[in-house]
Amino acid sequence: MTNTDHETITTNGLSAVLELVALPKFLLYILGNTISLTGSSIQRIAILWFLWNEAKSTAVLGLFALLSFGPSMITLLYGGLLADTVDQMRIITWSKAVLTIQALVLVIAVPFDMLSINLVLALAVVQSLIYGINQPSNLAFISNSVPRRLLGQALTLNTVGSYVARVSGPLLGGWILSTHGLQMAFVVNFLSYLPLFAAIAIVGSITSSSTHVDKQSSHQRIAGGFQIAVGRRDIAVTLTAYLATAVTIRSYADFLPAIVDGSSTDHALFLGYLNAAIAVGALLGTLPTVYTATNYARYVLLIASNITLACAVVFLFYPTPFPVRLLLALVAGMSTVIGGVGAQTILASLAEDSSRGRVLSIYTLIFRGGPAASGAFIGVVAAKYGMASTFAAASVLCGLVSAVAWRERQQLRVGQ
Repeated sequence: MTNTDHETITTNGLSAVLELVALPKFLLYILGNTISLTGSSIQRIAILWFLWNEAKSTAVLGLFALLSFGPSMITLLYGGLLADTVDQMRIITWSKAVLTIQALVLVIAVPFDMLSINLVLALAVVQSLIYGINQPSNLAFISNSVPRRLLGQALTLNTVGSYVARVSGPLLGGWILSTHGLQMAFVVNFLSYLPLFAAIAIVGSITSSSTHVDKQSSHQRIAGGFQIAVGRRDIAVTLTAYLATAVTIRSYADFLPAIVDGSSTDHALFLGYLNAAIAVGALLGTLPTVYTATNYARYVLLIASNITLACAVVFLFYPTPFPVRLLLALVAGMSTVIGGVGAQTILASLAEDSSRGRVLSIYTLIFRGGPAASGAFIGVVAAKYGMASTFAAASVLCGLVSAVAWRERQQLRVGQ
C-alpha cells in the first residue's frame, strides 16, 4: 500500500464523527471504557497523594512512575503479538478482570491498616504488566471495528474518552479525598469496572484476529514488528518524533504533587485542579486532530506540539502564581494529546492489518516506557538540582530531538 493510499483512507470533520456515533457497539465500548478509566484516574491521584504525604520525596514519585510504566515494557511486545493472533476482546476481558482484583486489594487494605508504600509499588507493577497485555488489543480492537476511512476519528474519540476520564477523575478524586478519605477513592475505582464488563458482554467480539498460520516463533514475529518499525522510513520517523517527548518531559504529571506542596492547606484539591487542567487541555487538543486529514499534516502538528509542550513544562515548574500554572497545565495537556493522537493515527493507518498490533505495541512501548525511564531519572536528579532546572534541561533535549525529526518530515509527504 502506497503513502497515497494511506492518505485517502481518512475522512475528516464532523460527518465522520457522526458516522462513528451511529455505530452503537463501538460507542458502547468507548463509554464503558471511559467510566473505567475515570475510576483509574481517581485511584492514581489518590495513590500520588498517599505517596507524597507518606514520603515527601520526589525520588519516591519517580520510582512510582517507573514501576507504573516500566514493567509493561516486558509484556507490551507479547501483547502486540497476541493482538495480531488472538481474539482481542478476550484479551481485554481477562486483563480488566485482573485489574479489578488489584482494585479490590486496595479497598481491603485501608480498613485493615495494610496500605503501605511497598504495597502500592507492588500493585503498580501488576497493573503495568497487565497494561502491556491489554493496550495493544484495545487499540487494535478500536482500529479494526470501524471502517478504515474513519480510523483517525475513531482513535480521536477513544482519546476523548480517556481525557474525559482525566478531567473528571482528578476533580472527583480530589473531592473524594478531601471529603470521604482514601478508601472511598479506591471503592469508586473498583465499582467503575462494572459498566465496562456490562459493555463487553453486550459488544462481544466485533472483529476476529488473524487466522493465518505462521510457522515463525513468537520471538521471530515480535522481531518482525521491529523490522517494520525500522525498515519503513515513514513509520520510523513518526516513532522518532514521538520519542522526543516520551523520553524527556512527558513524566511531568507525576511530579505535580511537588508543585502543590505548600501552596494550600488542601493539597489534594490543588493537585486535582492541575490534573484536570491538563485533561481539559487534552480535550481541546482533540479538535485539530478531528479535522486533520493527511499524515503529513499530523506529523507537522506532532513536531509543533513537541516544542509547545517543552516550553509549557519549563515554566510549569518555575515559581509562578497558581492560575498561571493552571494555564500552563492546560497548554501541556493540549500539546500532549495533539502529538499522541497524531502519532497513533499515522502508525495505525500506515501499518498493515496483519502487523498493526505489533506496530502499535511499539508505539505503546514508547508511550509507557519513555516516561517511566525518564521519570525515575528526573526524580533522582531533581532531588539534588531541583524540579525547575531538571525539567528545563529535559525540555532542551526534547527540542533537539524534535529538530532532528523535523528534518525527516518529507517521509510523510503524499506519494513519496
